[in-house]
Amino acid sequence: SLWQQRLSIVSDCTVLTGKMIRITITEARQDFINLLTFPVTKVLNNGDFLGSGQYMLSEEQELLLVKNPNYSGVANGPESIELVELPNDVTLRDSLKIGMISCLFDDLSDGEALNLSEKGQTVEIGNLVFLGANNKEGLCSDGALRKAISAAVDREMLVDRVYASKAKAADLPFHPDYYKTSKYEARKLTTDEARNLLENSGLTKNAAGYYGNEEQSVLKLLYNSENVYRQQMAEMLKQQLANLGLELELQGLPYEEYMATLKAGDFDLYIGELAIDDSMDIRRLIQPGNGYGYGNMAENSLLSVYNSYQQGNVSVELFLSVYEQNMPMIPLLYRQGLIVCHEQLQEVFSPQPDRAFAEVCLQYQIVRRKRCNFHASMV
Repeated sequence: SLWQQRLSIVSDCTVLTGKMIRITITEARQDFINLLTFPVTKVLNNGDFLGSGQYMLSEEQELLLVKNPNYSGVANGPESIELVELPNDVTLRDSLKIGMISCLFDDLSDGEALNLSEKGQTVEIGNLVFLGANNKEGLCSDGALRKAISAAVDREMLVDRVYASKAKAADLPFHPDYYKTSKYEARKLTTDEARNLLENSGLTKNAAGYYGNEEQSVLKLLYNSENVYRQQMAEMLKQQLANLGLELELQGLPYEEYMATLKAGDFDLYIGELAIDDSMDIRRLIQPGNGYGYGNMAENSLLSVYNSYQQGNVSVELFLSVYEQNMPMIPLLYRQGLIVCHEQLQEVFSPQPDRAFAEVCLQYQIVRRKRCNFHASMV
């Protein structure tokens, strides 16, 4: 189920009255209500489900969407939308160019669609790209060093040169457009202030001009070598941190080896990515667990403050100020996806976060792709 993970904290749902239900969750989550966006369907007398979307799959023709006669809203789209099933992702680009398909959504995990068309529209997908840090041992166990690294990173340059402006720079772990942080500004350290942090931590420069101590002077940066974005980002981070006086050793590994090295804790820094759900829950970034939180301490003061924030006992501003002091991981940017249309297509739709084909009003064909969640948005 597309909603299974995000609703995993629901332990019970009870009907109280004809107009009221009670949902019980296993942990405090201030914006849990943002997760209640799944379709609600009605069971008809014959046992069939009454869909809630503007379109439904045709019973007469395969790979065809037709208007849902029971749709409760205003259906502005065409009478039907043809889906095209292609053998693999390699054919997508050419299919769009020759007009076999008119529109496709790409999550830009591999950059295939970046140069397809100037008529693309970006879509927020809630994927945070960050620098994970080994909080347990080595140079990065010092919070001052992690703060200095964060200050040295030029996030706008990463957005422009690595992701071709299809991302949003993030100084904080929350999305830049998150309503609760609209009035909070991350503290910007100058290069001199960042260097002072390093020197006050007892680090000195070696003969090559890089900061370190007697035990360590080089930081190992781990990344997935199968992702071209990760490689480009690693090389840019090496240049940016060198300007501060920190030397990076880049270690690019295929995904399986990358994950094994993460689990073994054999790194100082690593480039990671995590999908943040609509409740903007970032617990997995600061709490170690199965498949996330690599390098984090099991018990830390930041996690305690985060729990208090979710329970409504402290403000988001207080949590973020404590986060900036600890900086267990270093936010870089939130990736975006892209809807690309055929050059002759006049698009009249507005993509919504995580719903690329929301409010579709196209008189053309739309590609069905395994990563586009088309059915989740439309049916």
